[in-house]
Amino acid sequence: MRPRLASVSTILLALLLLANCGGPKPTPTQTPRPTATALPPLSGSGGGQIVFSSTREGNHDIYVMNADGTDARRLTRYSADEYMPTWSPDGTQISFDSSRHGNLEMYVMNADGSGEKRLTENQVEDGWRGWSPDGARLVFYSTRDDNAEIYTMKIDGTDVQRLTDNSYPDWEPSWSPDGAKIAFMSDRNGEREIYVMNTDGTNPQRLTQQAGDDWDPDWSPDGTQIVFTRKASGNDDIYIMNSDGSNVRRLTDSPSTDHLPAWSPDGKHIVFVSKRDGQSDIYVMDADGGNLRRLTNDRAEEMGLDWQS
Repeated sequence: MRPRLASVSTILLALLLLANCGGPKPTPTQTPRPTATALPPLSGSGGGQIVFSSTREGNHDIYVMNADGTDARRLTRYSADEYMPTWSPDGTQISFDSSRHGNLEMYVMNADGSGEKRLTENQVEDGWRGWSPDGARLVFYSTRDDNAEIYTMKIDGTDVQRLTDNSYPDWEPSWSPDGAKIAFMSDRNGEREIYVMNTDGTNPQRLTQQAGDDWDPDWSPDGTQIVFTRKASGNDDIYIMNSDGSNVRRLTDSPSTDHLPAWSPDGKHIVFVSKRDGQSDIYVMDADGGNLRRLTNDRAEEMGLDWQS
């Protein structure tokens, strides 16, 4: 068996442990938020808005920007870290992970940053979630039963249902657009590979078979393809495959890290994070890997992308 490589969720947990070293810290306080105003019309690379996490103001906070990279606006203002934001299907809410209480918990807020609500309350990790297509439930991973497993719950945090039960971690769930399947990452067979299962946890099937690590699955808007990250030739690149695991194609070929891909609402573009220019920035490309464009250019760490029309 190969040594296991750290996924984004493992890295986040390590960061939290480091941050908590050195004794108790005061409860994080929130900076007063300016009154929300209407968002301006958007245009750009496929149109819409991209939500993401960035350290451009010091710690990880949630931001939203136009799809062409302009008009970035900060939505969260805590002294703790916020990660991995995801749009609700109707674009009115954003779910995200936060370490403001010492461990990763799940929250939801309105699209302008108002109305925050805590969804989970455990002394463990809860995070990396995706919405059901009807907006009624969230799928997420949690270590509440010792091992990282996949769960679903209503968007108010109730009716938690466990979907997987393995001795190896299951992470990074993504709900299919038709509501019938959930893709996720697991190393249950010795490598980090992408699987798919029914929404009740039955009939898990392995989609990727390579001798390496695959993660970050995200369904195309029409449900026919899945974009993901693969570690090949010593670095991370963006790949795409049919939703049954066939026809795997490599989209990026950079000597640095390309990861965390997400589809545009029209399925014509893919946004992702890359370190190809020496820092962690957001890029967009056509769905075939062509027409690469850089959207952000700063010394901050950008991560956790989602695109909404």
